[in-house]
Amino acid sequence: MKIAINEWRQFIREDEDESFADEVKRKLTKLLNAGELNQFMAIYDQLEDLGLTGQVSFEDFEDPIYKMLTKMFIAESYGEFEELLKLYRANAKNQKSRYSGSAHSADEHGGGYVYLNPDKDTDNEIYEFFMNFLVPRKLYKLAQTTDNEAVMQAVINRAKQAPIAVTRLVTNPNLPKHMQELLSSQKDRTGHGSWSIGKLIRMKLARNPIVDADILDSMADDIEDNVRFSVSANPNVSTGTLKRLANDEDKDVRHFSREALKARGIKEEEEVDPMVEIERKLKKLLLKDQAQFLALYDQLTDKPMEELISELEFDDVQKIVADREASPQILTPIYQASKGKSWLKLAGWQKIHLRNRIAQNSNTPTEIMRDLLDDYDSRDSLTMNQAAPPEILDKLADMDISYHGNIIHNPNTSIETLKFIAKEHEGQSNFSHRGILKFDAEMEIEDRLRKQKK
Repeated sequence: MKIAINEWRQFIREDEDESFADEVKRKLTKLLNAGELNQFMAIYDQLEDLGLTGQVSFEDFEDPIYKMLTKMFIAESYGEFEELLKLYRANAKNQKSRYSGSAHSADEHGGGYVYLNPDKDTDNEIYEFFMNFLVPRKLYKLAQTTDNEAVMQAVINRAKQAPIAVTRLVTNPNLPKHMQELLSSQKDRTGHGSWSIGKLIRMKLARNPIVDADILDSMADDIEDNVRFSVSANPNVSTGTLKRLANDEDKDVRHFSREALKARGIKEEEEVDPMVEIERKLKKLLLKDQAQFLALYDQLTDKPMEELISELEFDDVQKIVADREASPQILTPIYQASKGKSWLKLAGWQKIHLRNRIAQNSNTPTEIMRDLLDDYDSRDSLTMNQAAPPEILDKLADMDISYHGNIIHNPNTSIETLKFIAKEHEGQSNFSHRGILKFDAEMEIEDRLRKQKK
């Protein structure tokens, strides 16, 4: 041992005017900067034997080691990174920070500082921090190939900043079952906030051949046709699930599931679930004859009408709400579905568009019109509804002057509301927009008074 220590002393000693402790610090720092991690560890482990306890400490190398960790992570040297990380976390105390364009600040805008607390952070938080150094290509590769669950969880935790990385993670052959269950859900449990990304995550997960059969069985109920199709193509899917999908409402899912059953040597079952077939015919009838649909609906199915309607395609529902002869009994469940979270397959703007159409439809029930007063996106459309009661138009006039133009020309607007609008725009130039609104309101009042006298 003494011979070895003397050899280390000789290796380190270079400048006679420099103290031995300073020489050790300089040499170890030089080894770190050169990437000679093994040599660094060999000398660092001998500090006590060299008599340098208290003179040379980890704090002297904390910054160089942090820089080395960053270089290793960027270079995808994950094995060496994890070894050095153990030493760093066991000894480091100082917080590190860096600005990241992919970080999200408190107000949800992109960009912000991310922080590393080596003595407090969990494994997941450590990896989340270092992932900010990776370019997308390397991040996606790591998500797709890692067998480290802490890395996988870090990818999920950063779903809002890097949602595409999660779509790569679900193809990972090492993905554990509890993460499969988390990512198979139709509810946004990752925080990515985008329904289209969520659909892609589930679709790719359903194709992963390592996904358990019981998870695939639950995914067979997914609202998205593409997800159910991917389930039917997974070699792990159970025969029972395939039989269920063989009666799916989507023709491509039905066809592929039946072909998969044939490939397994299972005789194709010609019988189709009668309730599935009944609901399919009801949907077609709804688009052709609403009166007959309403007459037969309660006799043929117990499914809530809102649920059945939410299974229709957007274009079909749009035609229903735009129909001037649309039944209030149909408009009501469409409105309820467009307000709630059950209509998962529609984007937010599509739901708003449907509510706007319902707001304009003269057959819309008054209760829904009252409810639409609280819907900022639909109020302007409601002002154009010529069946809107005077009290609703009166409330709209009091909410925003931008609605006044439509309200003036709505035949249901009361004279009191017209007078209120005219007064609201007093003192404005005759040639300004508000001056014209005042003139239009006064002309409408005169016209109505003239008709009353006749």
